[in-house]
Amino acid sequence: MTAAEASFLLGPVGALLVVPTAMATLVLARPSRRAAWGGAALAAVVAACWLAYWVNWGWVFDYADALQPVPASLEVRQTRLSVATAVGTVGLALAAGITLARTRASAR
Repeated sequence: MTAAEASFLLGPVGALLVVPTAMATLVLARPSRRAAWGGAALAAVVAACWLAYWVNWGWVFDYADALQPVPASLEVRQTRLSVATAVGTVGLALAAGITLARTRASAR
């Protein structure tokens, strides 16, 4: 698996599973306000990057469908958005996991 494939699976595809799960964990675990707001902000960033990725993908597809070369700037933007979404998704999953672990530890 290449780095581009991994960033695609962790970013635009993985975000569909990770964001709802992480937000449910952050809501149900009843963490501190700082953790809840931080998770919500990170989820908003992931959602914005996810949306921008798919809008950019549509533009790339239009060029490819018209049998025209795809501008390098669109390909670079798509790669950057994929990586940004992947980093945000992994960060959100880590934040939810840490919050859940801390909540369970404090409940004991």
